[in-house]
This record gives sequence, C-alpha cells and structure tokens, in this order.
Amino acid sequence: MSSFSGDGATAAGSDALGSKEPGHPLRLAFLASLACFALAALTGSLLRYGLLHGFPWELQYLNVRHAHTHLMYFGWVTPALFALIGVAVARRLGRPLPLAFHAAVAAALVGGLLAYPPFLMSGYQLTAVGDTRLPLSMMAAGLVVVCWYAWSALYLLVSWRLPRDLAVLALDAAVLTLLVSSSGAWGLAALAFAPFAPPATMDALVRFYLDVFSQGWFVLALLGVLFAALPPFSRSRFDLPALAALFAGLLGAAFAELLAWPHAVAQVSSLVAAGGLLLLAARAAHGAWRAGRAQAMLVSSLLVLKALLDVALLSPAIAAWSERMVLQVFLLHAFLLGVVTLGVMSLALREWLPRSRRLFWWLALAVAALLMSQLPLSGLWPANLRGPWALAVAFWATLPVTAVMLVAALRLIRGALLPVRPTRP
Repeated sequence: MSSFSGDGATAAGSDALGSKEPGHPLRLAFLASLACFALAALTGSLLRYGLLHGFPWELQYLNVRHAHTHLMYFGWVTPALFALIGVAVARRLGRPLPLAFHAAVAAALVGGLLAYPPFLMSGYQLTAVGDTRLPLSMMAAGLVVVCWYAWSALYLLVSWRLPRDLAVLALDAAVLTLLVSSSGAWGLAALAFAPFAPPATMDALVRFYLDVFSQGWFVLALLGVLFAALPPFSRSRFDLPALAALFAGLLGAAFAELLAWPHAVAQVSSLVAAGGLLLLAARAAHGAWRAGRAQAMLVSSLLVLKALLDVALLSPAIAAWSERMVLQVFLLHAFLLGVVTLGVMSLALREWLPRSRRLFWWLALAVAALLMSQLPLSGLWPANLRGPWALAVAFWATLPVTAVMLVAALRLIRGALLPVRPTRP
C-alpha cells in the first residue's frame, strides 16, 4: 500500500527550509493576513453596532457586509492558505520557493486590502470619482483575481514535478476551483459596464463566485494542507474517487444554479460532493487520531459534521425549516469561523507559533461563544424573550475572536523582533 502526505514526505524539514525564521516571507504574509482578519472582524462588529445605533459616516448595511465578507475572503483566508500551501510545497521539494511565489502572495494581500475601501463605501455599485462613476470595487476585485492567476501559475510551476499523491491532488483541485470561481467575478465586472444589468443575473453571479470560492477553494485547500501536515498513512482505493466526487459535485451544483438547470441536477451534484467530503474528512480524522493530533482531529471532525449537514439540508423539509429559523448567518459563520478559520489557525500555529498552541483552544472557545450569540437572533429563540439586548450580545461576542487573533499576531511580531532562545537538548 502506498502512502500519502506527512511531515516526513521529504527529508528536509521546515526549519532547514527557513519557513520558521522570523523574517521568512510566508511567515510575514501570514502575519499580514492576521491583520486583515482583525480589520474584517472589526467590520463585522461594525455591522452589529450599526444595527443597534445606526451606521456612522453614512455607511450602508449591505456595503459594510460586502466589505466584511470580501476582506475575510481576499485578505484573510486566501493569503493564509497561499502561505500554508507554500510551506507544504517547499517541504516536499526540499528547497525554498522562488521569490516570485512570495511576491504573488504579497500582491494578493495588497489587492485584498485595496478592494476593502470601495466595497465599504459602495459595495457592488458604482463609486463617484470626480465627475464620473466607476465600478471601483469590481475593478479592485479584478486586480485580486489577476494576483490569484499569478500565484496559481507559480504554484503549478513549482509543484509540477511533485508526486501527485492525495494531498497534492487536493491542492491541484483547490487551485482549479479558485480559477473557476473567478469567472463569476469577470461576469460581474462585465455587467458593471452594461447599460442594464438584471439584478437576478448579478445575484446569480455573486452566488456562483462566492459558493465555488468558499465551498470549493476553501474546503479543498484546507483538506490539502491538512493531509500534507499529517504523518503518512496508507492510501485507500476510495481516496481518489472521493476527491473526484467532491470536485465534480460542487462544480456541478454551482453551474446548475447559475444556468438554471433542473433542480434535481443541483441536488444530485450536492449529494455527490457531500459524499466525497465525508469520506475525505473521515480519512483525515482517522489520520489525526492515529497521530494524536487533537487540533487536527477537531478540524477534521468539523468537516465531517459539515458534510452531514450538507446532506441534511438537501431535504426540502429541513431546508425550509432552516430558512424559517433564519439560520443562514449562523451556518455561514459556523463554516467560515468554526471550520475554515480554526483549520487554518491549527496548521499555522503548529508551523509558526508551536509554543502558543493553547491559543487555538482559546480561539475555539471564542468562536463557540460568537456562534452561540447568533442564536437569540434566530427563530430558535423564543420570540417573547428577544429584544435589543440580543444585538448587543452579538456585538460584544465578536470582540474575543479578534482579541485572540491579535494576540497571535503580536506573538509573531515579538518573535520577529526578539532573538529566538535555543531549545535545551
């Protein structure tokens, strides 16, 4: 039986490659992405503050929400995954990555930050610039996509000769979904210059873009770096079919929604994708359990739970109940914070802050508290017990997550400024 993934994939460790050095570009890129998370999280806090007391500076709810979401996607998760993928590829190659790879990660970060102000001020609408109005947010998003193309090309170039085991194949599939999702962004940019853009078409393109991006790129990239970080274990004959099912199923469901294919096509595709994710997440959980990696075990278990929930929501009755209970925001945050952010942080802390792994559990508690604060805003909470206090609780519950991430950033900065103490034998 062949094996895949693992810290022992190459003889060279990450220390030999320099990725743990305080000034290493990928470590610095992750630090910058943490700063983007803090800004995006504070923008989320502003959302809840605005619902309580009104928005300052004539900001609008939808625009603030777009700025919050896109900075989380463009500035936090994507550059952080770029950095973690870079570490995994360099370790397997046994040599540092070229400067161009690091430059592409930095460019993606800068592009994500440049997109933040226009999304905050005008969302997907035109922005007044002097006597003219321009789609600045979509222009900035286009710049970000170009940076993704550059990074993707460099990833394929540096990883070309790597053995295509499950970890690398998952990363390949993740990069493909990243590229496919960008077609939705270009569609939105084209509609911005059209004399009339049907709102339904724009909404469909936004959903396609964000769904393929989050459900495809985030999930597959997280699985890839998770498999790459786990010790080697035997490959199952179901691994590649499961990966193919996840990849093909999520794209089938996304295109079915975009092109208004029969609803059954989207349902079957979603079921296939959920089945693939369930098998892969269960494999990762088993590998984490055998390695005694509690954090990886939690993240893998959350991916298993996500797959089961995806299957449950295919039931019309359960989906309708979820909508009546207004659980969309809760489920979105459960995925992006409870699965993706915890997954990224578990791997990043192990790589760059191995003495601060306790921060992961503080972050998990803070995320759990934030998710619990969403429940009084949903239909699960008795109507006679609701009130303005629920929004206040939701606002204050966002701050501990930001605080933990800022602590991680400060510890990274401290490590860059202070000499590393040698470890005693």
